[in-house]
Amino acid sequence: MKEIAGRYISVDGKLYSAAAPVIGVEHRIFRYGEGLFETMRCRDGGIPLFDMHMDRLLSGIALLELKLPENIDRDFLLHAINTLLKENECSKSSKVRIQVSAGLLNDPQNISQIVIQTSQIESGWQFNDIGLTADVFTSAQKSCDSFSNMKSCNYMIYSMAARYAANNHTDECFVLNVKGRICDASISNVFWISKGKIFTPPLTEGGIAGVMRRYLLSQLSLSGLEVEEKQLELKLLYDANEIFVTNAVKGIRWIGSFHGKTYTNTLSKTIFNHCVNIL
Repeated sequence: MKEIAGRYISVDGKLYSAAAPVIGVEHRIFRYGEGLFETMRCRDGGIPLFDMHMDRLLSGIALLELKLPENIDRDFLLHAINTLLKENECSKSSKVRIQVSAGLLNDPQNISQIVIQTSQIESGWQFNDIGLTADVFTSAQKSCDSFSNMKSCNYMIYSMAARYAANNHTDECFVLNVKGRICDASISNVFWISKGKIFTPPLTEGGIAGVMRRYLLSQLSLSGLEVEEKQLELKLLYDANEIFVTNAVKGIRWIGSFHGKTYTNTLSKTIFNHCVNIL
């Protein structure tokens, strides 16, 4: 997905040039990676699933015991996002990234810094005509603890999994947990379909608590489709009929092949049309 970065960023609600330095060497985010981020899609001035995004962001802030600057809440953030989108002239279709960074080392209150970035992207979610190729990243394993489900700025496993995929000319790369099971993928949550039933790993497996994942779990049940959270051993993918991956920026994309096994996309495409493309 091609992105064109905006000329401005927002730091604690104030506009700066995108080239402005915003993090110093004495910030805890620089020293220790203390912080988290949220990525979302804006289309025609609206942000699909915004409340779910804010729930995840604020839950992560509480878990990391960060403190927001005074008067900053979800309404403030929405206003700051809309202001930045207008200044960057990319409200029609854009990607929004919010980063909440832990404060200075000598600040006992640990007041966070909030940086918002926007970039133009192609309009609308699109279901891929050609199935993605997938591999599995085996050089590191994800822990299963209280911090595993957040989009932490300590993103090493996922960035290395994405690099592995790029270096090996693969579109997506599955990530393993400490028990050797698939918990999610480099930029996505994972769903698989076997004999008409839809499965996804539970969050106790260590994967990111994806907003699109959360939305789909509720919508699939309401649509009368059978869905179950289940541990994903590698062998289950060889028995699956379909695999698709999800995130809030790209929607749903189907996997066409994994380790020589090929997959169809019949139910995956139906789910896209009925649950995602309507947002």
